[in-house]
Amino acid sequence: MIDVNRCLLLSAGYEPVNFIGMERAITMWFKGKVDIIEEHPDKEYRSFSVTIKAPLVVRLIEAITGHRNKVVKLTRKNIVTRDDYRCQYCAGSFVNSQLTIDHVIPKSQGGKNNWENMVTACKPCNSKKDCKTPHQAKMTLIRKPSQPKFYIFNLKIKYNQAGLGEVVDVWKNYLFV
Repeated sequence: MIDVNRCLLLSAGYEPVNFIGMERAITMWFKGKVDIIEEHPDKEYRSFSVTIKAPLVVRLIEAITGHRNKVVKLTRKNIVTRDDYRCQYCAGSFVNSQLTIDHVIPKSQGGKNNWENMVTACKPCNSKKDCKTPHQAKMTLIRKPSQPKFYIFNLKIKYNQAGLGEVVDVWKNYLFV
């Protein structure tokens, strides 16, 4: 059984945009702004004249503009969020205070402060790596660091803040998780 009161909003091109309440999704559907793509199997909303299944995924009918040009700011919090609170060397999961920010190519060797050169590392792995590159330290990154796309990153933050826990199965077809 699905126990969720949120709905995944997709762009006209089926890209995840936001999580919205089911009531808002129904209002948008009545106004002709969205199509209902996936419905809740058990939950219904009723009025005097209409009964509809609660939407789980809706898609905007008209394209939205501007969200692709936004940039995720390079901050410690955003790096930790991008890396899912995991050490990028040992893949361990940690709380924020147990993680450090590591320069893949150390600043002493010309490394820059950018998305492609900064990752989260636990304190033991960061100490082991020291002022070396991963190759020099004989360590491997679990994932190549890159700048996240704004709309996906923003959706990830909203998902975590909403406390939705596990991803609803029908959302897995549309989310990049």
